[in-house]
Amino acid sequence: GNTRAGGLYSHPANGHGFDINKFQPQLLNKSSFLLHYFGECKSLKEKLMQCYLKYLACRLERYQKCILFLNLYTVLKKIFNTLIGKVTERKKENLNTNLT
Repeated sequence: GNTRAGGLYSHPANGHGFDINKFQPQLLNKSSFLLHYFGECKSLKEKLMQCYLKYLACRLERYQKCILFLNLYTVLKKIFNTLIGKVTERKKENLNTNLT
């Protein structure tokens, strides 16, 4: 019956005392998330998201200006092209070795 090893009082995390077939999902208690349940925080959430998106746009703009100022775009492009060239050379080498 009700032993600690596999009965009613065992912890659900160890797989005992919890039958997934008998589980019935229930609606949340309205008192748990009252403000979200009736949508009272919707306008605050929308304002927060607008602020967040403006912040991201501002941050991206500052990042781009920094890259242009430091001429990092040219440096990064050279590095990227070098890496692409190495990958292309390896593919050609592999193709040549497979044909022989």
